[in-house]
Amino acid sequence: MTEIMSLIMDKKTTHFDPSKFEDHYEEALKQLIESKRTGLPMPKPAPRPKENVKDLAGILRKSMEAEGIAPPKGEKPKAKTA
Repeated sequence: MTEIMSLIMDKKTTHFDPSKFEDHYEEALKQLIESKRTGLPMPKPAPRPKENVKDLAGILRKSMEAEGIAPPKGEKPKAKTA
């Protein structure tokens, strides 16, 4: 499992530029404070994600397959559990 993660991390590693990201938490907090300050209705919370990831190893395997990377020798795909 560690080998799979290392392969994917090496393949996906790039320079991190924080200016390309938005802080959604900070923006939501500002809206909440502003609504309380002005007496306006509270903003609606963001909807929860619909998908709950349970099989990280399976997702990593699919990512490797999409990149054309073979799993390490001895690594066998496990059956899905409900």
